[in-house]
Amino acid sequence: MPISPKATRETVQALAGFNDIQMDRFYVVTKEVAKKLVHEDFTITWKQMKANRKIEAIRGIELQLLEDDFPMISEKTFSEIVNWRMTRVVDTQRKYQQTIADACRSGTSRAYDPVRDT
Repeated sequence: MPISPKATRETVQALAGFNDIQMDRFYVVTKEVAKKLVHEDFTITWKQMKANRKIEAIRGIELQLLEDDFPMISEKTFSEIVNWRMTRVVDTQRKYQQTIADACRSGTSRAYDPVRDT
C-alpha cells in the first residue's frame, strides 16, 4: 500500500526503520538531489518527471545511503519512501527557485516612489 502524501516524518521513519540521525541524513541527501533536479528544470514536479530521471535519482539516493551504512529495506518500501519525500522536496525547491527568480525580476524595475527616492 503506497504511503499517504499526508504521512508524517515519524510515520515514514518508522516504516523505513531509520533512527533520527539516519532520517536527518535521508532528508539532506534527498534535498541535494532535488536541488539538482530543479536546477535542471524548475518548472517540473516529481510526478511529471520522466521515469528514467526518477530511477536515476532513486538509485543515486540509494547509493549514497548505502555508503552511509543505512539499514537495508525492501526495494518497494524504499521506492515509496523516496517518492513520498521527493514529491514534497522537489515542490519546495521549485517554489524556492521561483521565488528567487521573481525577486530578481522585481528588484530591477521598481516604480518611482517620491518618499523612498528623495
